[in-house]
Amino acid sequence: MQMATARGLPDYPRLMRDRTSALSQRLSTIAGGPLPGAEDLDRKVLSRRYKPGEHLFHQGDADGHVRLVICGLVKLVYEDAKGRAFTKSIVEGGDIFASMAALAGEGASFSAVALTAAEVEQAPWSELQRQAARHHAWETASRRLFMDYARRKEAREFEFLTLSAAERWTRLTRERPALVQAAPQAELAALIGVTPVGLSRLKARLRRCGLGD
Repeated sequence: MQMATARGLPDYPRLMRDRTSALSQRLSTIAGGPLPGAEDLDRKVLSRRYKPGEHLFHQGDADGHVRLVICGLVKLVYEDAKGRAFTKSIVEGGDIFASMAALAGEGASFSAVALTAAEVEQAPWSELQRQAARHHAWETASRRLFMDYARRKEAREFEFLTLSAAERWTRLTRERPALVQAAPQAELAALIGVTPVGLSRLKARLRRCGLGD
């Protein structure tokens, strides 16, 4: 039986078919110009809506797809042998993500879960590789995707290795205010590596110092 989404539409993957996908448009922007053969990718792009708490894929899955979040929030989490979850990042509308391990033919190194109702487009990485082998613009888009991933990974490592929890929170509120407004406090606390109670205390301390809302 098909599940209904908040919009009352069946929740199943839909091929783009006769229209340009948001994913190919985003890749064109990343490449800095039109992508030849973008219609080949569009024919393989799937669009799906997810309910809060629904998995896009699980850690360990063979998932060779690149995804673009159209709207909503998607949480990326690592899970240990005891079943504990550790937030890797939260992806917002307009962001592209994938498991690098899965793209390399291994199991996904993390799980992706809809934090809110979300709409996501996905396409097989093999199609991007095929196009990159034929056209320089696609190779540029792929290279810039990896560079952006590496930059964000470095920034995340820098924050956790060198900044205090208060500094991580201040940085998050400054750089991602929309996320701070939209995500539950428990999820924001996990993102900066503290408990929800710890975040409440941190925010209260910052307010007393005139540094918070």
